[in-house]
Amino acid sequence: MDICAINTVNFLAHARTMMESYRQHNPDGRMFLLLLDDPECKADTSRDPFTVVRPEDLGVPRLGGLNMLYNAYEFSMSLRPHFLRYLQEKHGSEKLAFLDSDLYITGSLKAAEKLLDTHSIVLTPSFLEPIPEDGYFPSDRDFLTAGIFNGGFFACRTCDETSDILSWMAERLEKYSFVRPEECMFGDQAWLDMIPAIAPTMAVLRDSGYNVSHWNLHERMITENNGIRMAENDPLVFYHFSGFDPEASGIISRHQNRFTLKDHPALEKLFEEYREKLLAHKYADIRPLPYGFGHFKNGVVISPAIRRIFESVGGISRYENPFDVGPGTFFEWLTTPVTHLGKTLALWNIHIELWRLSMEAQAKFTKPATTDIGAFCHWICKERTKELDLDPFFTTSLLPHVTVVGPARISSWKLMLRRRHSFQPYQTLCNIVRKMIGRNLYNRLKPRRDPMYALKLRVSFRPGGGGVSSGLNIVSSATARTGIAEGMRGLIAALEKTTMPFTHIDSLATPGRQQQEHSRVLDFPYDTTIVGGGLREIEQSLFSMNIPISARKHLIGYVPWELPHLPEAEAQFLEHQFNEIWAPSSFTTEAVGRSVKIPVVTMPLPVDVSSVSEKSRSDFGLPQNAFIFLFAFDMHSRIERKNPEGLITSFIQTFGSQKDVMLVLSIKNSADFPREYKALSLMTKSHQNIRLHTDYLPRPDMLALLRCANCFVSLHRSEGFGLLIAESMALGVPVIATDYGGSTDFVNTSTGFPVSYELETLKKDAGPYAAGEMWAEPDTMTAAALMKHVVCDPADVSEKAARASELMKTAYSKESIGARIKERLLTINDAN
Repeated sequence: MDICAINTVNFLAHARTMMESYRQHNPDGRMFLLLLDDPECKADTSRDPFTVVRPEDLGVPRLGGLNMLYNAYEFSMSLRPHFLRYLQEKHGSEKLAFLDSDLYITGSLKAAEKLLDTHSIVLTPSFLEPIPEDGYFPSDRDFLTAGIFNGGFFACRTCDETSDILSWMAERLEKYSFVRPEECMFGDQAWLDMIPAIAPTMAVLRDSGYNVSHWNLHERMITENNGIRMAENDPLVFYHFSGFDPEASGIISRHQNRFTLKDHPALEKLFEEYREKLLAHKYADIRPLPYGFGHFKNGVVISPAIRRIFESVGGISRYENPFDVGPGTFFEWLTTPVTHLGKTLALWNIHIELWRLSMEAQAKFTKPATTDIGAFCHWICKERTKELDLDPFFTTSLLPHVTVVGPARISSWKLMLRRRHSFQPYQTLCNIVRKMIGRNLYNRLKPRRDPMYALKLRVSFRPGGGGVSSGLNIVSSATARTGIAEGMRGLIAALEKTTMPFTHIDSLATPGRQQQEHSRVLDFPYDTTIVGGGLREIEQSLFSMNIPISARKHLIGYVPWELPHLPEAEAQFLEHQFNEIWAPSSFTTEAVGRSVKIPVVTMPLPVDVSSVSEKSRSDFGLPQNAFIFLFAFDMHSRIERKNPEGLITSFIQTFGSQKDVMLVLSIKNSADFPREYKALSLMTKSHQNIRLHTDYLPRPDMLALLRCANCFVSLHRSEGFGLLIAESMALGVPVIATDYGGSTDFVNTSTGFPVSYELETLKKDAGPYAAGEMWAEPDTMTAAALMKHVVCDPADVSEKAARASELMKTAYSKESIGARIKERLLTINDAN
C-alpha cells in the first residue's frame, strides 16, 4: 500500500518523521508528499525517501485562486481528492492511504490494507465511546462540526466508486473547504461524514489502535509490555499528535484540557521519542519558516480578512494571479481609492469591502465614506485591529483621519444606579426574587454585563458559603510560557516560603502559549484574591472567572505596566474593579498611581535562578573563547519596546565584524511575527558575529544560556520590571541596561552599566502602547562605549557583577519577597 501526505514547507520535519516511522513498520509501498508552498524548490528533499509532488502537477483549475481563497490548512484539504486521484492515475497506486504529517506510526497498517481488498474506502471514527460530559474540551458536541471521521487517515482502493467519491469531494472542496464552524464547515472533515451514506462498499475501521489521540484517550488506555504498545486491547498502530508542541513539556495537545501526560504515564515515553525525532529532523529550524502563500509578491501580508474579501468579490474567477501587484491585479483593486461626488477619499476598496462584510460596521457607520469616516477609520485602526489583522500597509493612510468621540460623563446618581449590582444586598434580593417570585422578574432585575464593572456584575451564589478564611487566591495564567506568567509563578514560589495559606487558580487567559502542567484548582477558599497578568489578560480573567463574592473581600490586581501613564479606559477599569493594585517596580507604581485613586503598592518579583541547568556554551553551539553579549526577548512583548535594532546598531558601531566578540539574540515566538523577524535577519545577515537563536528553551536552559554570556545587554525603551535583567545579575553576569523603567530599581552605577536616554513620543500605536505616550530612546553611542568598557575592563565589571548578585540574593530572594507579601496581607486583614 502506498501512502501520501500534504503539508507546507515548515512542516517538513513532521512529514519526515511520519514517513520514517511508516517505513520502519511497513517496508513495502511508495511514499509521496504534496509540498504546498515551495514554488522555487528551496527545500532540499533530494535525500528524502519520498517523492515530492507540487500543486501545479495536479492539473487543478484556477490553482492560484484557491491558494488565495484558502489559508494553508484549507488549501491542503481542498487539494486532497485531487492528490489521491493524481496518484491513482499517474503513479498507478492501487491501494493508497492519506496520512496527516503529525502521525507517528508504531505498527503495521495491514488491517486497513486488507479491508481494501473488498471495500472502496476505509475511514476511522474519532472515538468509539461517548466523551464524558465533564466540562472539559473537546466534548462530543465539538465533533458535530469537526466531523466524526477523522481526516488524518483516509485509505482508498482504485475503483469506480472511489473515483466517483473523489470527484464529488473535489467539486465540493473547491468551493467549501473553509474552516467556519459557525457555518458548519471544517475543511473536508464534515464532508467525510457523508461518505458512508453514498459509498455502499466503504468500511469503518473500529480498531482502537488506529488514530489514537487526545480526543479518544478517555476510552483508550495506553500501556506498554515487553516493548509492545497497546491502545486498550489492540496494538497501537499510530498516534495522532494533533496540537502537540515539542517545546512545551507535559502538554498533550493545545486543543484539549482534559488530560496531561501524568494521567497517561505510558504516553510519556512515546511523546519523548516523537519529540526527539522531530528535533533530529531540524524542527527548530524549519517550523519558523513563513507560509509561502501568506503574502503578496511585494511582501504585504495577507490576512484572513483579505481572503474573505477575495471570496466576496469572486476573485477566483476574476484574477488569474492574485498574488501579483501590478496593474489590473487584485492588489491594485484593494488599494484603489474610493471616489465620492468626484472627490477622491482616504478610503480604499479594501476598507469599503470590510464595511460591507461587517454587520457591526454597517450598524455603527451608516455613511462610512463621508460623515462617519473618522469613526470608521478608528474602528479599523483601533477597535478591530486584532480581528482584522491587517498589514500596516492597509491602515497607515487612515491614521490621520481617525477621530473618536470620548465617553460622556455619567452623573453620580446614574453611576450609583449602574453600580447597584456590586452591592451584596442587591444581589441577595435578586436571588430571593428568582427563587420565590420567578425568573421573568429576576431577568429584569439581574446584573447586566458592563465592560467598566465586569467583575462586580459577574456574581456567583456558591452553595454553603462557609469555610472562607484568611489567605490568598491567586488567579493568573499558570501554565503560559510568558514573562508575566513566569513572574506570577515566582510570587507563588515566594508564598511557599511563608506560612500564609494560598491557592493558585489557572485563568487560562493565554491560549496557545502553554508550557507547564497545572492541577485543575477551581475553588476560591480565601477572602483575598489577586488577579495577575497583562491588562487584557486581567480583563479576560475577570469576565470569564466565576469569582464568588466571598473571595472578593479584598481584590488585588497585579499589573506589570511599562509606560508612564495607564490608558484612561484601563485606569477606570482597574479603579472600579480592585481594592488595590500591586506593581512589580517603583516605576510601575508611580505610573499606575498617577492614573488611579486606589492604593498602589510596590511588590517586586522574586528572582530565583536555582533551577539553572548544567548546559554549557557547546550545548548552544557557541564558541568557547569569544566574548558574548546576550539579549533575550519575546516577540509578543513588542519588538518596538524591546528595541533589538538599537542593540544591533550599537554592537556593529563598536565591534563591526570582530570575530572574538559576539552578539547573541535569543528570540521567542519569532514565527508569530515573520515580518519583524525577517527585518532582524536582514539587519544581521552580513555579520557573522551576530547570531539569532529562535529555539524555545525551557526555563532551566534559558538560565543556563544567560550564565554562558559575558554580558547581558537590554536597550529597552521601557520595562515594567525586567526579569531577565535581574536573573542575569543573580547569575553573576554583568548587565548593560537602559536607565529607564522598572529595571532602574536594581541597575545603577554600583551594580551595572546604565545607558542614558532621551524621552521620545510614540508616533503610532505599538500594540497596547498608544501613540502620544512617552518612552525612552537609549543613546546607542553610550551603549557602544559601555560595551567596549565591559570588554576592556574586567576588574570593574567583576566588582559590579558581584554587588549585583549579592543584591539579588538579599533584597529579591523568595524569602525576602515572601515576607513582604505576608506583611502586606496581614496589614490588609487588620484593616478589614
